[in-house]
Amino acid sequence: MQLIDQFLVEQLHINIESSTQSVEIQHKIHTISSVWKRVDLKRRQDIWGKDDTQWNKDYTDISDFLMKTIGGINLFSAAKYFAEIRNREEISVVSESLLERFDSVLEYIEIYDAKAEGLSQQELDFIVDTEIEIIETIAKYWQNNPFGYEWLVRYLDDKSYKLQEFCVAAIIELERYWFNHPDYVDDLIRVSLNNPFDSMNDSEDSCDLIDYLDSPRQVAMKCLVKHYKAHPKVVALLQDRAIKDQDEQVRQWASNQLGAI
Repeated sequence: MQLIDQFLVEQLHINIESSTQSVEIQHKIHTISSVWKRVDLKRRQDIWGKDDTQWNKDYTDISDFLMKTIGGINLFSAAKYFAEIRNREEISVVSESLLERFDSVLEYIEIYDAKAEGLSQQELDFIVDTEIEIIETIAKYWQNNPFGYEWLVRYLDDKSYKLQEFCVAAIIELERYWFNHPDYVDDLIRVSLNNPFDSMNDSEDSCDLIDYLDSPRQVAMKCLVKHYKAHPKVVALLQDRAIKDQDEQVRQWASNQLGAI
């Protein structure tokens, strides 16, 4: 699928600022999205079907792979453009379609990771930077849209846990834009209990500031303590994690927080 601005203006030839055309927009985009999904499924099957020898010949690195399979990652420009549309709530299908495309970028990164024979440091850095940028983009441009919150929380709940940095970035953006959301406390408590990543930094680096090398469980608790330190559920969570967390650094941090309450 082309960038949202291109297929709305250049291909569909409609004025996206006109609310009277929202039904027509939704119908056309549903059609485009349906076709895109069928083509994308076939493409993924073809990619998985390649033998390793052919795979190595076809793609030089992950940037080349993404460009050849899904046309790169220019969705960031499309998201920015969509955020500037005045009546975008009337064409919610565009919002859903954009989020689906961001899902696809993450899924294609997983495909590359599974098929490639080891990733270079440059490729690892590219993956981390890309996934964090996706998180930040969705949080920024969907901050007043329930789809944004649901998207970020889903990626903390679906057990895929792309990267530790991805999880931390999602928690940071939830705290930045949605700490008043009615489900915020319960969602971050769930992350604090269930996310599998442990700390990747030294214990002496543990503090109230958030580090991308922190365990996402600890980051979630830091965000909860920042806004809901006296909340009974948060206090109970700290008591539980101070004893039961698998990461010694997280246990110590939770214990220190209890001492400061």
